[in-house]
Amino acid sequence: MNSFTQHGTSIALYAVCFVLAAILAGLAQIFGRSYRSAELTPSFTQRSRPNRIFWVLSLIIPLLLASFRWQVGTDYSTYIYLYDLFSEIETLSQFFRSVLDIEPSFIILNVLIKAIFNDYILVFAICSLITLAFFYRAIEDYHEKSSVMLAIVVFLFLLYPTTLNIVRQMIAVAIVFYATRYIFQRKYAKAAIWMIVALSFHYSALMILPFWFLRGDRRWQKNIRIVLFALLIFIVVGDLVFHDAFSQLPLFGLLADTTTEGTRLSYGLLLLRLPIIVPVLVFRKRLIAQDERNYYWIILMVFEVAFGHLGYIFDVFNRFALYFAVSWVVLLPALVRCMRTRGAQYRMGAYVLLATVGLWVYNTGIQNYGDVLPYKSIFDAYFSGVL
Repeated sequence: MNSFTQHGTSIALYAVCFVLAAILAGLAQIFGRSYRSAELTPSFTQRSRPNRIFWVLSLIIPLLLASFRWQVGTDYSTYIYLYDLFSEIETLSQFFRSVLDIEPSFIILNVLIKAIFNDYILVFAICSLITLAFFYRAIEDYHEKSSVMLAIVVFLFLLYPTTLNIVRQMIAVAIVFYATRYIFQRKYAKAAIWMIVALSFHYSALMILPFWFLRGDRRWQKNIRIVLFALLIFIVVGDLVFHDAFSQLPLFGLLADTTTEGTRLSYGLLLLRLPIIVPVLVFRKRLIAQDERNYYWIILMVFEVAFGHLGYIFDVFNRFALYFAVSWVVLLPALVRCMRTRGAQYRMGAYVLLATVGLWVYNTGIQNYGDVLPYKSIFDAYFSGVL
């Protein structure tokens, strides 16, 4: 089978699985169940959840895709190497030496999988289960305020391919996404506990902590956000206009280890983001009026653009941007609900679907970011005599 046919078949497989998972999520919302009241914000109490059966079935589909994959993703071989490396840990001193390089929870997870199952395939399955469980659990909190079906569409088409690569960090991203519910509820102790859990999978989770404190609309919070954003824009504009001179600044030296050699900023990423940024900014007041939590997610979306741009020259900012990109999962579906007429909701829903699928086609189908094409399963490996 030639490469073109393999890629086409894989794209069709992903699309069918994503659509089926979204339909099941839609049914979960239609047949939602009554649930014990939960005060999700000081002004909003949620009394229902998605139907458990359809919700779990929706989760199982992307879980099976991730669990049965073989050589899919640029980091696939890296996680096999780590599994073999951690399986040799026998003493506490070896464990603590390993923690200097890799986060403790991921090491423990690999050690347990080796001891219980003795199969590295379970690393991908269990890591995917953790990631999906936290993402789905976080999305449940928007069951009465938004379309969870569209939220699953946005997650699967825009963020799911990344979960097949940056496994450890996407676990942390999912946990932080879930933990934000406790920030809205002002249950800061619980939020801190989940932040520690996220950090135990990837230390980059600490990046989101300042934004938990700066999420409000007080003057000092707004001023600090403006200063932070101005600094990021200064770096972006400086590299675009005065690249040679700007590259000599101390900041570049501090981030030398995370600099992509020979690259510079461009407008490509901004152009890709415009279809989802512009409507959010245009209807930001409606979004906030519909759900006060959207104020925080709009802040994250704006900063995601800046961090994503800086990822052109500093790879580390690409990692930071992922914690802010989860705002898409909340804001894009909310755009539909905040429209005032049924016809406007249908038009905005069609627009969100078109923009989301269009970005996925470009990122996955054309650019193949993360090397997720072609999709190969462990059954291909068995048939070829590899496993």
